[in-house]
Amino acid sequence: GLMSELYSVPVKGGRVDQILSTPALDPELNNNGELMIYHDIKGYENLWRKHHTSAVAHDIWTYNIQTKEYTQLSDFAGEDRDPVFDSNDKDYYYLSEKSGSFNVYKSTLANSGESKQLTTFEKHPVRFLSISDNNTLCFSYDGEIYTQKEGDEPIKIEINTAIDGRANLEKIVPISSGF
Repeated sequence: GLMSELYSVPVKGGRVDQILSTPALDPELNNNGELMIYHDIKGYENLWRKHHTSAVAHDIWTYNIQTKEYTQLSDFAGEDRDPVFDSNDKDYYYLSEKSGSFNVYKSTLANSGESKQLTTFEKHPVRFLSISDNNTLCFSYDGEIYTQKEGDEPIKIEINTAIDGRANLEKIVPISSGF
């Protein structure tokens, strides 16, 4: 299960095809479906561990489905993960611990050695990076959900949970007699 392979399964049924024999976590396709971006897994390490540096730290890769070529985009000794394509298919965003804690970074496929840090959170890691079609980033930080457009500050999303005010409607009763 740890070193799983990546398969494609048709929505309407049919033949299952192996896409990659190497592990690829959180893969995303570019707009034309020819290039996949993902982070690798080289060995066991707890995904929730912070400040991990070793030979098994996650790196960002692309895989060209037509040419079957792999390209390593990151080589930081610590964790780089959760890459997502910009809508222009030339840039990508990802999470990295380069600043000491997971934050959002942006880089380009043409020059992946250079990256720009977009968030500056310190105490807790940024997690669960995703992106919309209009390049609005969404992620969690310290149990809250944030969105961010490049060049803007992150915006914490206010989430209200409504309750009807009644006490717990369940009641524990003994079932040995008289129930």
